[in-house]
Amino acid sequence: MKGLFSIGSGTGVLEWLIKNNDQGLVVQCSERKESLESGCQCIWGSSLIETRFVSPTDGPEATIPVPKELALFQCYGNGPQVLPAYLKEYQGDVVIVIGQLLGTRPSPDFMKTNDDWKTEKLGVPYCEAYYSVRKRS
Repeated sequence: MKGLFSIGSGTGVLEWLIKNNDQGLVVQCSERKESLESGCQCIWGSSLIETRFVSPTDGPEATIPVPKELALFQCYGNGPQVLPAYLKEYQGDVVIVIGQLLGTRPSPDFMKTNDDWKTEKLGVPYCEAYYSVRKRS
């Protein structure tokens, strides 16, 4: 694993911190363009880190190709179909999900019954925020 491919990176602040606190780690970011056009009061994308956008005209399950040497990463996702859509195409072997078990879509434990992926770590660092690290079996 040479780095992370972040799905729904929002402002990219977390990804920027990761990239700038680990020498040589590749961090790529993606975000759905409708986040910009839906009237959201948030500012998606920033000058901190380059973000590639998926067009809303490509449909709700559209993805950006992910290099297999990068871990698939999602932090507090809010689109239940997005991570599964990326998993259909993903050829790599590590998936990292951060969020709450209730309220994050999908939650960090959504792959717990998938035989193709084994749990490497499932943790509760603080404040009901969970993380899971899964590796392809």
